[in-house]
Amino acid sequence: MHFLFDLKMCLVRSCEELRAQLFQIHRSVCSHSILLSGGLDSSILASLLKPRYAVTIGFGKAEDFTFAEAIANEFCKIHIKVLLDHEMLLSIISNLIELLKTFDPIEIRNSSVLYAGIEESKRRGYSCVITGDGCDELFAGYNYMRRLDGALNDLEVELHRIWQIMHFSAQQIGKALGVTIWSPYLDNPFLEYAKRIDISEKVGYYRGKRWGKFILRKCFEKELGKSTAWRPKQAQERGANISLIANVINQVCDDERFKLEREKAMGEGVVLKDKEHLYYYLLYRRKFPAPRMDNEYYKLRCPKCQCPFIWEGNYCRTCGSHPVSPYPI
Repeated sequence: MHFLFDLKMCLVRSCEELRAQLFQIHRSVCSHSILLSGGLDSSILASLLKPRYAVTIGFGKAEDFTFAEAIANEFCKIHIKVLLDHEMLLSIISNLIELLKTFDPIEIRNSSVLYAGIEESKRRGYSCVITGDGCDELFAGYNYMRRLDGALNDLEVELHRIWQIMHFSAQQIGKALGVTIWSPYLDNPFLEYAKRIDISEKVGYYRGKRWGKFILRKCFEKELGKSTAWRPKQAQERGANISLIANVINQVCDDERFKLEREKAMGEGVVLKDKEHLYYYLLYRRKFPAPRMDNEYYKLRCPKCQCPFIWEGNYCRTCGSHPVSPYPI
């Protein structure tokens, strides 16, 4: 009983300090437009910053529309829901592949949501866009991390690893579109404060299930409501339903063509998983040579696409292969 009481008091103190730190992130110089998915990360920022304008992106029957509407009605003045059709989405994808120099399906799908939201904000006259980038990395929010919850030391090591290599395409997209991207979770001193929060407060049990971002969920469940505070983690592509674009691509690429084009790609040193991957690679090749033709010297290359492997870790940002063991040249 004493242990449980001490744990509860510790959480209360931590929530008070966490709120104090988050309340310091307000930046009045930012023209307030927020990319709002209705997930925990962006909803917390909406409740604190109360931005004038919120934009939510979806494809088909995206569940983000429902969750974001409840938050926007509470904390924002204007909520715009952008329903992409397949032509709009494919156009965005083509722009992204050229901008990010990638044919990684996960990166492309997730970044499509960001691109559409930032572009819409700019069209509406907003020069600065708020994103929730960094929250999952700082507070152990990713679903794969639940495998490490039983060994908190290992989870902490994983977080420290991610902090060294994390990157966010919103910054690159914003720069290309002439829009400033503000990601409050990544601002100092909150960034350093969040890193110091004990790992035991970042994960915890609620209704018999282990959750990441536990302290954030507990601290904001009253303001946001339990359905938002305890909404399961969704990748951007899934909440916005962007993953359905694979069905569109499958319909326009028959099996015979897929087999032929995949063999051509293998001749260029690139291993492709499916028709969606092929579609992105063909768009990539319209703008760039095959990755192995990059003549710049690097010590390592990706075994799946032969691109110069210039990153830490075992994830290839060009083709999306994971895990890979880069080979020396």
